[in-house]
Amino acid sequence: MKKRYIVMAAAVLSAVITVCGCSLESADEKEIVTTLSMSDLETLNGGKMPEIQYYYDSDRISLVYGKVSDTKVNNKDDALYVFKELSGLLNISDAESDLRFSVRNPNKGGGIYVFDQYYKDIPTNGSISLSVDSEGNTTRLLNRYIPDIDISVEPELSAEDAAKKAEKKYNAKNREDPKLLVYYIDKKVKLVWDVKLRRSDYPDEVFVDAFNGDIVAEDGPISEVEQ
Repeated sequence: MKKRYIVMAAAVLSAVITVCGCSLESADEKEIVTTLSMSDLETLNGGKMPEIQYYYDSDRISLVYGKVSDTKVNNKDDALYVFKELSGLLNISDAESDLRFSVRNPNKGGGIYVFDQYYKDIPTNGSISLSVDSEGNTTRLLNRYIPDIDISVEPELSAEDAAKKAEKKYNAKNREDPKLLVYYIDKKVKLVWDVKLRRSDYPDEVFVDAFNGDIVAEDGPISEVEQ
């Protein structure tokens, strides 16, 4: 008898979901986050605006010294929630899909939560980090998030050709398969191949445009200057 009641209850629940279009997602999965404004930051810091730095010739926030949320941050999920709250101020399109936890660095009893930015599942050279004290209070935010990305992620240049171009230019073999990267440089966003080379001199990492094969940027160890 009990089995029949369970089956009937399941059928009724299924019918209700079908009629109303409801889902079985939890309240947490459908959480509504209130985005914060500049005036909210002022209120959070006792009526005084925290120190805010901007990128040169831009209204894009690069750094905030002070409290940026009332949320207590005790883990990476809490940190991600804060980024959702700040999405309007930082022009974050979708924190849930754009930001992926990278590392937590201990810092004076608290910590720094670092998230890498992705675009259509491809890593970028953008990131964002949040510092908290030992009680989980937010104290500092470093913003390297790249806003408004809108580029094709289908390369015209192959990874093999990108590696050959870098190997020829720098007379060195690549040390691993090149990987696609969405790269922000000079206020422009480009799709590049990240080519890592087997060499001890600078550069040992080269970023090759995935469409025209141009060398977009270089990176690597910097030799110490002799005193």
